[in-house]
Amino acid sequence: MNSSTSTSPVERKAPLPVVHVFDVDQRTGFMAPHPPPARLPEAWETWEAMLDAAVEAKLQIGDKVGLTVQEVAASKEWRIRAREVGFPLSPFSRPTLTGSC
Repeated sequence: MNSSTSTSPVERKAPLPVVHVFDVDQRTGFMAPHPPPARLPEAWETWEAMLDAAVEAKLQIGDKVGLTVQEVAASKEWRIRAREVGFPLSPFSRPTLTGSC
C-alpha cells in the first residue's frame, strides 16, 4: 500500500483558529492582554490593607505543618479580623430576597 495514495478514514481539515475558539491573545497566549490592576478600587482598601499586613507579617496557612504556636495564633487572629471586616456593597449590588423561605 502506497502511503501517498492511501486515504485516511478521517478527512483532514484546516486547523481551527485557536485564537477565536479559546479567546487566546496572539501576544500573551492564555494570559490576559493587559496586566491586572496592582490594587483594588478604593472601596476595597480595607481588604488591601489586610493583605498588606498579612504579607508583611509573613503569615502562613494556619494548618501548615511545622508552624510554631505563635505563627498558628497569628494566622488565626488575622482570619478572625478578616471575617469582621465585611464587604463594600453598593445599594445597587445588594442581593435581595424575594418570595418566602
